[in-house]
Amino acid sequence: PDYAVLLAFLSGLIILACGLLQLGFLIDFISVPVIAGFTSAAALTIASSQVKSLLGLTIPSDEKSHLHLGVVDGWIDVFTHIKTCRWQDAALGLICCVILLCLRALNKTNWFKPANKENVQGCQAFWNKLPPTALKIISKAVWFVCTARNAIVVILCLILAAIIDPAGIICKDDPENCIFTLTGEIESGLPSFQAPPFSIFGSNETSTEDDTDLQGMISQLGSAIIIIPLIAILESVAIAKAFAGGKPVDASQEMIALGLCNIFGGFVQSMPTTGSFSRTAVNSASGVRTPLGGIYTGGLVILCLAFLMPFCAFIPKATLAAVIITAVVFSVEYEVVMPIWKSKRIDLLPGFACFLGCLFYELEMGIGLGVVIQVIMLLYHAARPGIEVQIRKVPGSPKNYLCITPNQGVVFPSVSYVRNLISKAGVRQDTLLPVVINCSHIYQVDYTAAKGFNAMLGDFSSRQQEVFWLSCNKSVADTISAIAGDLFVQIDGPHQVLEDQRDGEEDRLIVDCHETSQV
Repeated sequence: PDYAVLLAFLSGLIILACGLLQLGFLIDFISVPVIAGFTSAAALTIASSQVKSLLGLTIPSDEKSHLHLGVVDGWIDVFTHIKTCRWQDAALGLICCVILLCLRALNKTNWFKPANKENVQGCQAFWNKLPPTALKIISKAVWFVCTARNAIVVILCLILAAIIDPAGIICKDDPENCIFTLTGEIESGLPSFQAPPFSIFGSNETSTEDDTDLQGMISQLGSAIIIIPLIAILESVAIAKAFAGGKPVDASQEMIALGLCNIFGGFVQSMPTTGSFSRTAVNSASGVRTPLGGIYTGGLVILCLAFLMPFCAFIPKATLAAVIITAVVFSVEYEVVMPIWKSKRIDLLPGFACFLGCLFYELEMGIGLGVVIQVIMLLYHAARPGIEVQIRKVPGSPKNYLCITPNQGVVFPSVSYVRNLISKAGVRQDTLLPVVINCSHIYQVDYTAAKGFNAMLGDFSSRQQEVFWLSCNKSVADTISAIAGDLFVQIDGPHQVLEDQRDGEEDRLIVDCHETSQV
């Protein structure tokens, strides 16, 4: 436990530093398809993990599946030990699921809302026959019950279990006489407030004389000091984005909050903490909409630790499983697949990679896989920009020129590709045609790109084919001219392709062809 507490403190320091350095922009590389894949896989994984508690299955730890196939392992355990299903737990869990789903559906109806009596019909017409005051009271009561359905169901089942089985018999100890599989007795009391353990004195199961100081403890933790903060940030921000409803999420602010939480947790013997998808889903399903809900949650946890732990022992596991399953099952974002398919199908690749990785391996690795694929796609776009090639008429002249328009900035990964395309276009069309490179979409050029353009201009100059640069901003012009020198000729309009012509009409398109990247 000392190592876990120290890891929480160190993770908090790292996460807080990332937030103060405003590194939240890195989280913007988690795209909507990746978030949807993560959310859907997490929902299915959590729901699957609760099936054993819902049915009251007994699965010994030494008989669990170890195929490391994510959700598959859980279902193998369920079907392998289905004979241990307890009908009491299964009945209670399924009844709780039905009640929770019905209350959720009831909360979305308009039965108890006042309406124009001429157009109202069905159940709404029945309830609108009541006096306005009575209808308002009933509407508020129904709203409260439906919104607080998770807490109400848990409390009612707790009372039911305490009445039926006041002794709180543990099913593992006495399976014949127990009624429901209960949460069981948990040590009560608040943790003491003390500094994190920066050293361990004396030998124990996890330390020796060589690793009692801070340096030895850090060496024992190893890569976990980096991996744990990274996973904590990814999961917390991914969950925040999933439940943000399309609103912006300040990742740096999330990092600061998460970092402070872990730092403070180190002083109360906490393990490393991050966002919990299941608890967030339950909060969302319970109507929580602002961070103020955290004060209520934290206050209730402290109250339970101090005074209510003996009563919490009577909460049936099947009830908790029903609450979690009915909360997370609606987080499966299947509805985003068709819009992505219709708009840009390639974006489904990182989304499905994240979904399958999370579902059949681990959530952390799955979202990491999705982000890596998304970054590779971005890098491919940066290295393979689109190039538009057109043959146009010089304004006021029968002479043609070759207009080449890159659709984005040119930096070192793309310079060879852009240079080859421009050179091939110049040779393929007509070596006598002057070339005009339209820089209206080029907002940045680095040194490597300028060197590549200089070599390209040298090739064009060797075959006596003129090259002009149109609509260059000052930064781009300064960068290229510093390397290319006199070979860089900038013009203000296509009419300046002719030395003796300064004015003219807009240029007219003759031939239009495109060179674009495939992704």
